[in-house]
Amino acid sequence: MRVKLTIIMIFACRCLWSQADLNDYIESIATDGERNLADLIEEYNYLKRNPININNATKEELSEIIFFNEVQVLEIINHRIQNNGFVAIEELILLPSISVQELEFFKTFCTVTANKQVNQNRYQLEQILRLGYTVKKADKKSSTIYTPSFLFRNKQWINNQLTIGITMQKDMDERWIGDQTLTDFNSISIQYKPQNTIIKQLNFGDYILNIGEGLTFWNGFSLGKSLQFGERKNGKTLASYHGADEFNFMRGASAVVHHKNFTIVPFVSFKRLDATIKDGQVNSIRTNGIHQTESDIEAQNKLREVILGSSMQYKKDKFSLGVYSSYWNYSHSFYYQDPSQVNLSTNKNQLNSGIHGTIKLRQSEWFGELACNENFNTAWTTGFRTQINPNIKWTTSIRNYNKGFKSHYANSFGERSNSSNELGFYNGIKWQINPHHYINIYYDIYQFPGFSYQLQEKTNGRDMFLEIGKTFNTSKIYFRIKNELRTSNEKQSISRARINFQHKVNDYTLTSRLEATNYQTETGYLIFQDIKKRFKGFSTTLRLAYFNSPSYNSATYAYQPNVLYAFQTRAYYKEGGQVLLLIGKRLSKNIKVWAQLDHLAYFKDKNLGKLEVQQNNRNTINFQLQLLL
Repeated sequence: MRVKLTIIMIFACRCLWSQADLNDYIESIATDGERNLADLIEEYNYLKRNPININNATKEELSEIIFFNEVQVLEIINHRIQNNGFVAIEELILLPSISVQELEFFKTFCTVTANKQVNQNRYQLEQILRLGYTVKKADKKSSTIYTPSFLFRNKQWINNQLTIGITMQKDMDERWIGDQTLTDFNSISIQYKPQNTIIKQLNFGDYILNIGEGLTFWNGFSLGKSLQFGERKNGKTLASYHGADEFNFMRGASAVVHHKNFTIVPFVSFKRLDATIKDGQVNSIRTNGIHQTESDIEAQNKLREVILGSSMQYKKDKFSLGVYSSYWNYSHSFYYQDPSQVNLSTNKNQLNSGIHGTIKLRQSEWFGELACNENFNTAWTTGFRTQINPNIKWTTSIRNYNKGFKSHYANSFGERSNSSNELGFYNGIKWQINPHHYINIYYDIYQFPGFSYQLQEKTNGRDMFLEIGKTFNTSKIYFRIKNELRTSNEKQSISRARINFQHKVNDYTLTSRLEATNYQTETGYLIFQDIKKRFKGFSTTLRLAYFNSPSYNSATYAYQPNVLYAFQTRAYYKEGGQVLLLIGKRLSKNIKVWAQLDHLAYFKDKNLGKLEVQQNNRNTINFQLQLLL
């Protein structure tokens, strides 16, 4: 009986849309607020080269995969115990927590047979070299060629125990410091996993730290308010860092010590941060990592930061409880001028501590975290998610972030991600009506009890989101609408609507999108057509776009096709067009190259100043080489 059912599932699933890739996954789960996508891309590509066998992977190995949540891990473990393993990957669809769309994505890096598992106990190397140029034009007679962007990225895996990574980067138009230094950001990371000892992992150099629900520490990949709703954070507590974000990581040493049901993670970080310092006090910390202007260079590495701390977690079956504490020391005290920041700690020495936990009951899960600083200002969030029936998932969460609490490395759920000055109540439902139809909806109300940045008013707001999708044999379509309303002294309403259609025919994948944004009395539009084609070792993506928005307030947004490990969500505003061509070619089994040409042109606009024209009429060219051994 089980064999017959499996055959039916394989046939049914393969009759549905099966062209799942990482870009589709990112587009499906993210609307805004995501960061550190490099972690996501890196893990996905590693898993594609080293598929995980869900029939023999341990619970710990499955839990470390960022794409699986803990409910899915438990269901996979229970299913294979009860049924003596999986016959086919398509059998995952029997698990209540896995949708058809997730199944198609999981099939790209999961297997059920040992002979498909790549031998990971060997040496692997990935080398990335990227060079980018940008030419900006003010008019037909004058143009400016800015200094190129550059990325060197080397990562080595040795015997599935030792990982070494080196990253060097220079952003576009950053100066050649002293006419000698090629890059302005350099990163080294070493990760070692000992065997047969309570010390499970050692990290030196740059690493990412993820604790609880991200109220104090979350350096890894994370979503803001998105289609994943208010679900709990999911990611490795400790991992080596190989990204190019010049702020959101730790630099020093850490370890994972595991004994029975207890896991302890001590950590230390020593960094120099970019900061604006006036009269011996910090006015602001700069997090964008850009060093182009005189003020950017003057602020570079001005603030010393030292963090010492540890976390401990007890985890058994369907229950987990963790605590953490951290001491922060800065070389300068802080002075905040904006009324929205007057309640924040100004001390050189700061303390952040917290407690977090989860409880799982069948198809339900409770999660939460409470954090507190040295002034007893708190931030807390708690949520509950449940599988109402095999087709409906419901998530609800509450958040209360005091205006005196803030962490530079927070990435919490909410309208903002800094765990400060916000109250909110969230509800979301994901309904897989049948294998071909789904509905996603959420409603979130929130309040900023204290003043917002540069706005001396208290603010109330609410978000409403609806997405309806349908999948055909070789096509899929979805309609999405989101309305955001904020009320202070006056109401501000933003509505966004999108219809997206994707069709696969032979070796072509065609994506068409129409999107509109309405802000007060303004309405902006975006229309684009993507054409993807694979042939004779080449992969190509062509984007043709037209946009027309009166101002930045009514801008539309879209994820940009780019070379590996490069990612960008572009804001389209004013009136203009875009032609983007991305070409990839596998020269051999171990070598692949990419070239991206991106032309963005603004049409003539009397309201568009000359400076703005110069900044936005541009041609960008990126070249990238990948070597795999």
